[in-house]
Amino acid sequence: MKTKKNFWQRVFSWSSTPEKYKRRAASFALMATTFSVSFGAVKVIGIDTPEYFNMFVGAVIFTCTAIATYCQQKVNPEAK
Repeated sequence: MKTKKNFWQRVFSWSSTPEKYKRRAASFALMATTFSVSFGAVKVIGIDTPEYFNMFVGAVIFTCTAIATYCQQKVNPEAK
């Protein structure tokens, strides 16, 4: 019986190829962009948010960007 891997198992699987890293980099870059645009829209519209909201969203954007950057470096390691 084939079991499905959860999200984090797929992100940090050991048998990664440059193609998998390329897809991960694109996915996390897209998530960081989506969070950034959504956060900007919330601020422009002027929706009241809790005090910790800015810090939480900033941490999510930073994490997604860091993972995307790491994965992008693994796509073409000779380009350093």
